[in-house]
Amino acid sequence: MEEMNLILSRRREVEQEIARTRDLLAELDKELAELDMAGRVVARLTGAKWPEAGSANQPAAQTPSKSKKSYTLPDMISFTLRQSYRTGRRGLTPKEIRDSIKDNLDPNVRSEAVSSICWRMWKRGQLIKDDDSAEYRLPEKDMATDLLSVRDQSAAIGPEAQGG
Repeated sequence: MEEMNLILSRRREVEQEIARTRDLLAELDKELAELDMAGRVVARLTGAKWPEAGSANQPAAQTPSKSKKSYTLPDMISFTLRQSYRTGRRGLTPKEIRDSIKDNLDPNVRSEAVSSICWRMWKRGQLIKDDDSAEYRLPEKDMATDLLSVRDQSAAIGPEAQGG
């Protein structure tokens, strides 16, 4: 039985590391987009040439943005719902999910794709949708490890943040 606890503990650690890595990747992708925009603006104002996306002259640092393409839309939906849960939101509408994915993971995501994938994930039991709401959320079993990370973050802030 102790082996199972060790495995479960390690599994939680790995899930948390994956979440931290995805957060970092999303931040780096966002920064990369900002740098591209700044480069295009400076190039336009100075008359310099800024390499187009996918050109051979493009800086090698552009390659991480391709990694976000390797995530499937269901992965991005689950990731987005986990992130919103950590910030205190119980669920999100397909539009809110799409907006978050568009801002943080994939600017080309289509609204109708998010809606239909959410519906399919709900039908397969991967998401929960209350009858009286348009919001989707992850099942409680998928959120159990996130409860631990939220408690850890609160403890790191201190008792005064917890009302103590």
